[in-house]
Amino acid sequence: SERVEGTDVAELLETPARLSLEIQRIAEQNDTSVLVFVDQLEELYTLVDDVSIRRPFLEALCGVADDPLGAIRVMFTVRDDFLGRVAESESTREALRNITLLRNPDRSTLREIVANSLDRVGYAFDDESLLEDMLAAVEDESASLPLLQFVCARLWEQRDSDAKTLLRWVYESIGGVEGALARHSDDVVDGLSQEDIALAKRIFIRLVTPEG
Repeated sequence: SERVEGTDVAELLETPARLSLEIQRIAEQNDTSVLVFVDQLEELYTLVDDVSIRRPFLEALCGVADDPLGAIRVMFTVRDDFLGRVAESESTREALRNITLLRNPDRSTLREIVANSLDRVGYAFDDESLLEDMLAAVEDESASLPLLQFVCARLWEQRDSDAKTLLRWVYESIGGVEGALARHSDDVVDGLSQEDIALAKRIFIRLVTPEG
């Protein structure tokens, strides 16, 4: 939106502290607390090259919850390899003192996530060892939970609705975790035009950092 509760974006760029005033007004008008949540803050660096836009945004964001006793809280998530870049101003360095590190779930937690999710809908695996095989395939990966979620989604698509089970033969037919991801990638690429394929290549190149 080009306006934030009656405030021009241009005004916020010029005076980032205006955001705090606007959100404070919202809290007072509604007699409530306000949580400002920004996910994937690293996109401020991967997608925004102009520091004259990025820095006021960060100053506005960090200035919103400057009163620890106030009704406003700010939460943002950022990849660990971008933490140093976020600390580019005094206000962001102050915010980073209140950091919580989110690590990958361990094997027992991953097991609980899958088992409880299936139990809620009355489903189970047709082979009790299947879940352990899936956990072994992902536990050393940096994105273990998304990978596990992805392969579970593929199994769910071909579930046995009558027996209410996820099937081992389906898991093996899609090639396990790695095979399921590779096949999905191939299917996506096969559906692209030549123009889109060229665009996808450019996107993938931009996803690679100088550090590899």
